[in-house]
Amino acid sequence: MKTDLSVGQITVIESKHERIRPFKYHFEELSSNIDVSKTLMSEFEELNLKRKEKELLTRRHRKVLASFKNLSSQTLVMNAKEFSHFLRTLKDDKIVVKADGIGTFICLTAILLGIIPKELEIEFILSETPIKLFPDNLCSNNNQSSSHKITLKIPHNSWIYPFDTLYSGGKKLGLKYFKTVAGH
Repeated sequence: MKTDLSVGQITVIESKHERIRPFKYHFEELSSNIDVSKTLMSEFEELNLKRKEKELLTRRHRKVLASFKNLSSQTLVMNAKEFSHFLRTLKDDKIVVKADGIGTFICLTAILLGIIPKELEIEFILSETPIKLFPDNLCSNNNQSSSHKITLKIPHNSWIYPFDTLYSGGKKLGLKYFKTVAGH
């Protein structure tokens, strides 16, 4: 499980040209260590985790969750705009986007804000993300295009797999073209 979520990339595959292009991101706000007080169990009570999930939630898991929880919406929007600009430079009209971790939140922000070109047919394959921690203030802007399909994949061996409360919050986003596939 990756615990430093401040740096990462979203992989974009142009299907016609079979070209893979990375979109790199950096969250300065996550570069410093998360304060220990942000990883206490009491910080996650509003998630309404099941008893078994609470038993499985280690300090390492809580550190990752605290990173997601402490993301600012403003930073997500800024990165989503940069990502949208990046997508506009692509030559294909059919694209596959693969992201995990914070990259999934960047993709979801861009989709919900409707800033991704609607003429691009994009399949988003997002994995290992606690959808339940997606900022509420960004959920109200659902401008998803029908040409942007989203699949949330939760592999059986993923750190988040035992915590279905965290990734079963897709309805919160109000997305029309969204499905969750867990356990593959």
